[in-house]
Amino acid sequence: FIVRFDTLTGERKSIRPAHPNGVELRFHWNAGIGIDPFDGCVYYGSQFVHRSCDMGNSWTIVSPDLTTNDPEKQRQLESGGLTYDVTAAENHTTILTIASSPVEQGVIWVGTDDGNVQLTRDGGATWTNMVGRIRGVPAATWVPHIEPSKFEGGTAFVVFDDHRRGNNRPYLFRTTDYGRSWTSLATADIEPYTFLHTVEQDPVSPRVLYLGSEYGMYVSLDGGAKWTLWRHGLPRAPVRALLVHPRDHDLVIGTHGRAAYVVDDVQPLRALASDPDIAGRSLHMFEIPPAIQYEVAQVDGIRFLADGKFVGENRPYGALLSSADTASPARDSARTTIEVLDGPGDFVRRFRGPAKAGLNRTSWNLRMDGPRRLGDDDTPAEFLPPGPSVLPGSYTIRVIAGADTATGAVVVEDDGRLSYTVAERREKLEVLKHAMQRQNVAVEAVTRLRAARKGIDEVLERTKGKDDLNALHSAGDSLGKRLEEVEETFTGPQDLQGIVRRPDAVTAMIGLAYGQLASSRDAPTQGGTLYLRQAEARLQEALEAVNAVLGAVRGYKDRVREAGVELFEAPEGIAMDWRPDEP
Repeated sequence: FIVRFDTLTGERKSIRPAHPNGVELRFHWNAGIGIDPFDGCVYYGSQFVHRSCDMGNSWTIVSPDLTTNDPEKQRQLESGGLTYDVTAAENHTTILTIASSPVEQGVIWVGTDDGNVQLTRDGGATWTNMVGRIRGVPAATWVPHIEPSKFEGGTAFVVFDDHRRGNNRPYLFRTTDYGRSWTSLATADIEPYTFLHTVEQDPVSPRVLYLGSEYGMYVSLDGGAKWTLWRHGLPRAPVRALLVHPRDHDLVIGTHGRAAYVVDDVQPLRALASDPDIAGRSLHMFEIPPAIQYEVAQVDGIRFLADGKFVGENRPYGALLSSADTASPARDSARTTIEVLDGPGDFVRRFRGPAKAGLNRTSWNLRMDGPRRLGDDDTPAEFLPPGPSVLPGSYTIRVIAGADTATGAVVVEDDGRLSYTVAERREKLEVLKHAMQRQNVAVEAVTRLRAARKGIDEVLERTKGKDDLNALHSAGDSLGKRLEEVEETFTGPQDLQGIVRRPDAVTAMIGLAYGQLASSRDAPTQGGTLYLRQAEARLQEALEAVNAVLGAVRGYKDRVREAGVELFEAPEGIAMDWRPDEP
């Protein structure tokens, strides 16, 4: 039974075709269905091919009975033995698949569950059964899928499946002359006793084929001469449907019982198919697809899913970076360094990426490096605040693995649904960079305070219990406490158990301002601007205390020198406009 439904209103309408002469129609449980790529008409299969150009309101039969019409296989009404089980799943001698050529109008392929492979080249006026020309397939083997070529009208791929009779061998054939001759593509690369379900030809690269089997998916980069089992994130589940998205170049995989999967951006496979020499290079970077800085909406319903609801993993946000690496074992390294440069060549971002032998993929999240963080922060990286989003434009990606370097370019595009201007984004970016500079100053101040405390602690350890150095020890102990007090103006209380909040701590105030400003890409809000000004005022006040106590530390260092005790580090003071050295 076939139903048309409206996804907006929910209306459902039965559009099952009927034979005008009352002939009983045999529809498979999963009856063949297809859409003509030239006029949008729908094909639906019983033992005949039915055609509708008004969304199922009326149908025309455009074929004779294309099955064997074997009466011994049509006793479904007797199914079940002592207890009948006539659910319509028992129908046999039916059409399983209908496939129209996307490049030649009128070419339609039909496969049946009793072994026929039918072809029409005139839109259904005449039909020819090709199965007798396909050698090596047991008679009456199911034909679950036919894939017309996306490039040539006379080329098609046919999958046979005979596992219901205990024969689990793979059967896959190709014709390039409208079925006059056939070549088997079921090579020894496909595991034995692995029956097949479907095959998909890549819409851009004719040599790239994706093959769905009962135990996972295979990929060929040479038109089916050699197959490789796909082992990246896909279980060894039955792969029943394959489709390459024409705009996003993603491979969509439908499995039986294990949900749907998506292989993001298959363009590297196309590149390998067109240029096999890539596999021999020590390091190669593939073309990077444009990256859109899209906003992600909060999902409806449960916000924190825990274990109560399944949600599939999204495509990584940002620019997908793909590279081929054949020298990684020799380098003895499993990581690469990835650098991002803007149009003028200025440094934007540096992060780590994978470097295993073969294909590697990671993503750049379209952000700059974030501000410096305190060295003892053990927060997981995914929860640390990133840097601001970059502006739309062209960027250079540089992958460095050992002595090898590969480069690529990526275009970053704005989210066209949002109304802010490039000028507003640039204004926001400059404010965020200013806030990051203030954060870097605060972190550097804490770093110098801690370096000074470490040096003084070493002096205290060396002067402990020595009567002639009691005064030096006492002065150092007092100075260490002052350093700790000044540090806490930046960080809040240290080494306390539980949830501790210090809203007036310098880093907390800068973090609040940065979070307010970074929550969107448009012009800064009044609130975000005020928060930043208040944080800067607090930072200036704290730096005065830092410079005062570090000045005292340098004076204490002179006393240590005079006492003949080993010298220690006494950092200099720091100004508001301090900046770290460029990486």
